[in-house]
Amino acid sequence: MADPKRAKDVIDAGLDSIKFSVNGGSRESYRKVHGVDDFDKVLENIKWFSDYRDISGRDFGIYVSCVENSRNHGDWVVLKEVLSFYVDEFDHRTCSNQGGNMLANNQTELINPANLLGSLLPEQLDFRRCPDPFHRMTVTPQGFATACVVDYDNYLATTDLRNCSLKEAWESKFFKELRKKHLSRKLEGSICNNCLHINEGVCEPLNYDLCTPKS
Repeated sequence: MADPKRAKDVIDAGLDSIKFSVNGGSRESYRKVHGVDDFDKVLENIKWFSDYRDISGRDFGIYVSCVENSRNHGDWVVLKEVLSFYVDEFDHRTCSNQGGNMLANNQTELINPANLLGSLLPEQLDFRRCPDPFHRMTVTPQGFATACVVDYDNYLATTDLRNCSLKEAWESKFFKELRKKHLSRKLEGSICNNCLHINEGVCEPLNYDLCTPKS
């Protein structure tokens, strides 16, 4: 999606950084994980970002993450070597259950039971405590503020950013209630509970008006 035609205007408007998720180190493994044969296209787009940064003189970060799993085992080493000249940072991550949205991964992948998010730093490996609600906020394609980057159905969406500021969203009652649940470790009924405890329980959204389940 981040091809030169789409990206140039965004960069020129003041883009600070961009991160690509490339979960395969070859055309074969990329196709197995992503379901499309776009490996070469993605590499060309990343190289274009690097070239345009040099040509334009604009200062923005270029990052790549790769989640290691059973379909691309070991490929991240090759990918890192291929992209090392073009990116500022390469982030190798372990597989997770995607915030409780892909619990089948608990059966098919090697998931560290102390790091179900797959991306926590060593100092964050408190099995029952997720840092995300306290340190960052994600904006969904619909323009909602949510507490989790893998909140696919907006179960952790708090506010509509078309109607409030980022500060108001961060300090909203929904965000505060979620943080209290994490601090008290009372997460029953949330996708956070399914994520951190490998459960498959029924989940309730933080804000029913913003929840958009697919089924």
